[in-house]
Amino acid sequence: MSQTAEVPRIQEAAQVAIDFVKGLLFNEQLSDFRLEEFKEINENEHKVWTITLSFVRSENLQIIDYLRAVPLKTRVHKTVDIEKDSLRPIAVRNSSSD
Repeated sequence: MSQTAEVPRIQEAAQVAIDFVKGLLFNEQLSDFRLEEFKEINENEHKVWTITLSFVRSENLQIIDYLRAVPLKTRVHKTVDIEKDSLRPIAVRNSSSD
């Protein structure tokens, strides 16, 4: 299979990774998801896609005057391992922004 032919499947895997992270962090305000890195690796006869995502995490902080909340926005990086054949997420971990 050519690399170009796999692009739709990689896009599907990236969406699976996004949905997985959103599900794990369901109580948090997440936005602006980006695909940062994609890599295929072989792990014990299994092909795994590692997909690094970045997204903005917002947290509300109360300021001293109590009249408004100031959102603190941070870009976070997570790497999700996806089984290539089943598109099943098998791991998620923090990634550096480098």
